[in-house]
Amino acid sequence: MINMSCRKIFALIFFLILVFMITGCVKTEFINLKINNHQLKVEVVNDLIAMAQGLSDRESLGENHGMLFVYEDAAVRSFWMKNMKFPLDIIWIRDNQVIEISTNIPLLTNGQITQVTSKEAVDKVLEVNVGWAENHNIKIGDVVE
Repeated sequence: MINMSCRKIFALIFFLILVFMITGCVKTEFINLKINNHQLKVEVVNDLIAMAQGLSDRESLGENHGMLFVYEDAAVRSFWMKNMKFPLDIIWIRDNQVIEISTNIPLLTNGQITQVTSKEAVDKVLEVNVGWAENHNIKIGDVVE
């Protein structure tokens, strides 16, 4: 009896998530962000659905565009390249300061989907096109405005 109730609850939750995704109830927010005097237009994601999707299945990311993952707390974060169609740079941020930079993250490593993890706790993660961090001289300690 309990097992059937749990299945119904999970089915309802899954259905509601699909409805929110299809109807556009999950709002996309874009902001301008500046690092080392270089401006980016970033899509802000701070809900579980958008975070799980990330940039997966997208064909590309515009020049000087990115995706910013915003968390309520600082923790070690892991990202993987599942369903990605292009490599990335990841800029790890805590308290609006660049803590670490992972560059040229490939889609696959040794035939497996690449996973990358921050070395320190972060409260924001910025995904940008591969080479963006180096081309704009982004370095550890830079302030994110």
